[in-house]
Amino acid sequence: MLQTKLDVKAVNEKLAIQLVNTLNGKVGVMNPQNIANTLDALSWLDVVAGAMSPAGWDAVAKAVERTATLPAGWDAVAKAAERTAPTMNEQDVANTLDALGKLDAVTSAMLSVGWGAVVRAAERTAPTMNAQNAANTLNALSRLNAAASATSPQEWDATVGAAERTAPTMNAQNAANTLNALSWLDAAASAMSPAGWGAMAKAAERTAPTMNAQNAANTLNVLSKLDAAASAMLSVG
Repeated sequence: MLQTKLDVKAVNEKLAIQLVNTLNGKVGVMNPQNIANTLDALSWLDVVAGAMSPAGWDAVAKAVERTATLPAGWDAVAKAAERTAPTMNEQDVANTLDALGKLDAVTSAMLSVGWGAVVRAAERTAPTMNAQNAANTLNALSRLNAAASATSPQEWDATVGAAERTAPTMNAQNAANTLNALSWLDAAASAMSPAGWGAMAKAAERTAPTMNAQNAANTLNVLSKLDAAASAMLSVG
Protein backbone atom coordinates (compact mmCIF):
# COMPACT_ATOMS: atom_id res chain seq x y z
CA MET A 1 0.00 0.00 0.00
CA LEU A 2 1.29 3.44 -0.86
CA GLN A 3 1.85 5.71 2.12
CA THR A 4 1.24 9.48 2.13
CA LYS A 5 2.62 10.37 5.55
CA LEU A 6 6.12 8.89 5.30
CA ASP A 7 9.08 11.27 5.37
CA VAL A 8 10.64 9.80 2.24
CA LYS A 9 13.94 11.49 1.47
CA ALA A 10 15.21 9.42 -1.42
CA VAL A 11 13.89 6.62 -3.58
CA ASN A 12 15.94 4.96 -6.23
CA GLU A 13 14.38 4.03 -9.54
CA LYS A 14 14.53 0.30 -8.88
CA LEU A 15 12.58 0.61 -5.61
CA ALA A 16 10.05 2.98 -7.17
CA ILE A 17 9.35 0.56 -10.01
CA GLN A 18 9.02 -2.33 -7.53
CA LEU A 19 6.47 -0.38 -5.46
CA VAL A 20 4.34 0.49 -8.46
CA ASN A 21 4.54 -3.04 -9.85
CA THR A 22 3.50 -4.37 -6.44
CA LEU A 23 0.49 -2.05 -6.48
CA ASN A 24 -0.58 -3.29 -9.90
CA GLY A 25 -0.08 -6.90 -8.85
CA LYS A 26 -1.92 -6.68 -5.54
CA VAL A 27 -4.77 -4.34 -6.43
CA GLY A 28 -7.06 -7.23 -7.28
CA VAL A 29 -6.99 -8.59 -3.72
CA MET A 30 -6.91 -5.33 -1.77
CA ASN A 31 -9.60 -4.73 0.85
CA PRO A 32 -11.67 -1.53 1.01
CA GLN A 33 -9.24 0.28 3.30
CA ASN A 34 -6.28 -0.66 1.11
CA ILE A 35 -8.05 0.70 -1.97
CA ALA A 36 -9.13 3.91 -0.26
CA ASN A 37 -5.67 4.51 1.16
CA THR A 38 -3.97 3.74 -2.14
CA LEU A 39 -6.22 6.10 -4.07
CA ASP A 40 -5.69 8.73 -1.39
CA ALA A 41 -1.93 8.30 -1.67
CA LEU A 42 -1.99 8.54 -5.46
CA SER A 43 -4.05 11.71 -5.27
CA TRP A 44 -1.52 13.33 -2.97
CA LEU A 45 1.63 12.47 -4.88
CA ASP A 46 2.44 16.18 -5.15
CA VAL A 47 2.63 16.29 -1.36
CA VAL A 48 4.89 13.26 -1.31
CA ALA A 49 7.03 14.95 -3.94
CA GLY A 50 7.71 17.83 -1.57
CA ALA A 51 9.14 15.42 0.99
CA MET A 52 11.47 13.69 -1.45
CA SER A 53 14.70 14.70 -3.08
CA PRO A 54 14.48 15.73 -6.75
CA ALA A 55 16.20 12.49 -7.70
CA GLY A 56 13.83 10.43 -5.58
CA TRP A 57 10.71 12.01 -7.04
CA ASP A 58 12.11 11.70 -10.54
CA ALA A 59 12.50 7.96 -9.93
CA VAL A 60 8.90 7.63 -8.74
CA ALA A 61 7.61 9.74 -11.61
CA LYS A 62 9.40 7.54 -14.12
CA ALA A 63 8.06 4.40 -12.47
CA VAL A 64 4.51 5.70 -12.50
CA GLU A 65 4.87 6.78 -16.09
CA ARG A 66 6.19 3.37 -17.12
CA THR A 67 3.73 1.18 -15.25
CA ALA A 68 0.96 2.61 -13.08
CA THR A 69 -0.33 5.02 -15.68
CA LEU A 70 -0.82 2.29 -18.24
CA PRO A 71 -4.55 1.93 -19.00
CA ALA A 72 -4.53 -1.60 -17.58
CA GLY A 73 -3.11 -0.34 -14.29
CA TRP A 74 -5.69 2.41 -13.81
CA ASP A 75 -8.43 0.06 -14.94
CA ALA A 76 -7.41 -2.41 -12.24
CA VAL A 77 -7.56 0.28 -9.55
CA ALA A 78 -10.97 1.45 -10.76
CA LYS A 79 -12.33 -2.10 -10.76
CA ALA A 80 -10.96 -2.68 -7.28
CA ALA A 81 -12.75 0.44 -6.01
CA GLU A 82 -15.98 -0.85 -7.56
CA ARG A 83 -15.48 -4.34 -6.11
CA THR A 84 -14.83 -3.17 -2.55
CA ALA A 85 -17.40 -0.35 -2.40
CA PRO A 86 -20.16 -2.48 -0.81
CA THR A 87 -18.03 -3.09 2.28
CA MET A 88 -16.37 0.33 2.60
CA ASN A 89 -16.87 2.26 5.83
CA GLU A 90 -17.59 5.99 5.93
CA GLN A 91 -13.89 6.94 5.99
CA ASP A 92 -13.12 4.67 3.04
CA VAL A 93 -16.00 6.16 1.04
CA ALA A 94 -14.97 9.75 1.73
CA ASN A 95 -11.30 9.05 0.96
CA THR A 96 -12.14 7.16 -2.22
CA LEU A 97 -14.43 9.85 -3.59
CA ASP A 98 -12.01 12.59 -2.59
CA ALA A 99 -9.15 10.81 -4.34
CA LEU A 100 -11.18 10.04 -7.45
CA GLY A 101 -11.92 13.75 -7.72
CA LYS A 102 -8.20 14.31 -8.24
CA LEU A 103 -7.30 11.32 -10.41
CA ASP A 104 -8.49 11.78 -13.98
CA ALA A 105 -6.85 8.54 -15.13
CA VAL A 106 -8.83 6.45 -12.64
CA THR A 107 -12.13 8.28 -13.16
CA SER A 108 -11.80 7.72 -16.90
CA ALA A 109 -11.50 3.99 -16.21
CA MET A 110 -14.58 3.87 -13.94
CA LEU A 111 -17.73 2.46 -15.51
CA SER A 112 -21.25 3.61 -14.60
CA VAL A 113 -21.71 0.50 -12.48
CA GLY A 114 -18.61 1.51 -10.53
CA TRP A 115 -19.93 4.99 -9.82
CA GLY A 116 -23.24 3.48 -8.76
CA ALA A 117 -21.47 1.20 -6.29
CA VAL A 118 -19.52 4.07 -4.75
CA VAL A 119 -22.49 6.42 -4.34
CA ARG A 120 -24.53 3.59 -2.81
CA ALA A 121 -21.71 3.14 -0.34
CA ALA A 122 -21.93 6.86 0.45
CA GLU A 123 -25.64 6.52 1.15
CA ARG A 124 -25.11 3.46 3.33
CA THR A 125 -22.39 5.07 5.44
CA ALA A 126 -23.81 8.61 5.61
CA PRO A 127 -25.47 8.11 9.03
CA THR A 128 -22.08 7.51 10.65
CA MET A 129 -20.03 10.09 8.74
CA ASN A 130 -18.23 12.73 10.76
CA ALA A 131 -17.95 16.36 9.68
CA GLN A 132 -14.85 15.83 7.57
CA ASN A 133 -16.28 12.73 5.88
CA ALA A 134 -19.49 14.60 4.98
CA ALA A 135 -17.63 17.67 3.71
CA ASN A 136 -15.13 15.63 1.68
CA THR A 137 -17.87 13.47 0.16
CA LEU A 138 -19.94 16.44 -1.00
CA ASN A 139 -16.84 18.28 -2.16
CA ALA A 140 -15.76 15.26 -4.21
CA LEU A 141 -19.22 14.82 -5.74
CA SER A 142 -19.11 18.45 -6.85
CA ARG A 143 -16.00 17.61 -8.89
CA LEU A 144 -17.17 14.24 -10.21
CA ASN A 145 -19.94 14.67 -12.75
CA ALA A 146 -20.19 10.93 -13.36
CA ALA A 147 -20.67 10.20 -9.66
CA ALA A 148 -23.14 13.05 -9.17
CA SER A 149 -25.14 11.86 -12.17
CA ALA A 150 -25.31 8.37 -10.67
CA THR A 151 -26.63 9.72 -7.34
CA SER A 152 -30.35 9.21 -6.72
CA PRO A 153 -32.59 11.63 -4.75
CA GLN A 154 -32.51 9.17 -1.85
CA GLU A 155 -28.71 9.14 -1.93
CA TRP A 156 -28.59 12.94 -1.99
CA ASP A 157 -30.90 13.03 1.02
CA ALA A 158 -28.55 10.74 2.94
CA THR A 159 -25.38 12.62 2.05
CA VAL A 160 -26.87 16.06 2.66
CA GLY A 161 -28.36 14.73 5.89
CA ALA A 162 -24.84 13.89 7.03
CA ALA A 163 -23.78 17.48 6.40
CA GLU A 164 -26.79 18.82 8.31
CA ARG A 165 -26.13 16.51 11.25
CA THR A 166 -22.42 17.26 11.50
CA ALA A 167 -22.53 21.00 10.77
CA PRO A 168 -22.18 21.94 14.48
CA THR A 169 -18.79 20.20 14.59
CA MET A 170 -17.42 21.40 11.25
CA ASN A 171 -14.21 23.39 11.17
CA ALA A 172 -13.58 26.30 8.81
CA GLN A 173 -12.40 24.07 5.96
CA ASN A 174 -15.32 21.66 6.34
CA ALA A 175 -17.88 24.48 6.37
CA ALA A 176 -16.38 26.29 3.39
CA ASN A 177 -16.00 23.09 1.34
CA THR A 178 -19.55 21.95 2.10
CA LEU A 179 -21.09 25.28 1.16
CA ASN A 180 -18.96 25.47 -1.98
CA ALA A 181 -20.04 21.96 -2.98
CA LEU A 182 -23.70 22.83 -2.44
CA SER A 183 -23.31 25.80 -4.77
CA TRP A 184 -22.27 23.42 -7.55
CA LEU A 185 -24.71 20.59 -6.83
CA ASP A 186 -28.29 21.65 -7.49
CA ALA A 187 -29.66 18.28 -6.43
CA ALA A 188 -27.81 18.45 -3.11
CA ALA A 189 -28.86 22.05 -2.47
CA SER A 190 -32.47 21.09 -3.17
CA ALA A 191 -32.21 18.27 -0.64
CA MET A 192 -31.03 20.62 2.12
CA SER A 193 -33.81 21.48 4.57
CA PRO A 194 -34.33 24.98 6.05
CA ALA A 195 -32.95 23.62 9.31
CA GLY A 196 -29.94 22.33 7.41
CA TRP A 197 -29.26 25.72 5.84
CA GLY A 198 -29.55 27.23 9.29
CA ALA A 199 -27.02 24.75 10.65
CA MET A 200 -24.60 25.50 7.81
CA ALA A 201 -25.02 29.25 8.31
CA LYS A 202 -24.21 28.86 11.99
CA ALA A 203 -21.17 26.75 11.12
CA ALA A 204 -19.92 29.43 8.72
CA GLU A 205 -20.49 32.17 11.30
CA ARG A 206 -18.81 30.18 14.07
CA THR A 207 -15.74 29.27 12.00
CA ALA A 208 -15.39 32.59 10.13
CA PRO A 209 -12.67 33.92 12.48
CA THR A 210 -10.43 30.97 11.59
CA MET A 211 -11.11 30.85 7.84
CA ASN A 212 -8.19 31.43 5.52
CA ALA A 213 -8.49 33.73 2.52
CA GLN A 214 -9.60 30.92 0.18
CA ASN A 215 -12.27 29.64 2.56
CA ALA A 216 -13.61 33.16 3.14
CA ALA A 217 -13.71 33.91 -0.59
CA ASN A 218 -15.46 30.61 -1.35
CA THR A 219 -18.03 31.19 1.38
CA LEU A 220 -18.84 34.70 0.17
CA ASN A 221 -19.10 33.41 -3.39
CA VAL A 222 -21.55 30.73 -2.25
CA LEU A 223 -23.69 33.29 -0.43
CA SER A 224 -23.93 35.29 -3.66
CA LYS A 225 -25.22 32.22 -5.54
CA LEU A 226 -27.42 30.40 -3.01
CA ASP A 227 -30.43 32.36 -1.81
CA ALA A 228 -31.23 29.75 0.81
CA ALA A 229 -27.74 30.05 2.32
CA ALA A 230 -27.81 33.85 2.22
CA SER A 231 -31.25 33.96 3.87
CA ALA A 232 -30.12 31.56 6.58
CA MET A 233 -27.03 33.67 7.20
CA LEU A 234 -29.14 36.79 7.61
CA SER A 235 -31.34 34.97 10.11
CA VAL A 236 -28.28 33.91 12.09
CA GLY A 237 -26.82 37.39 11.97
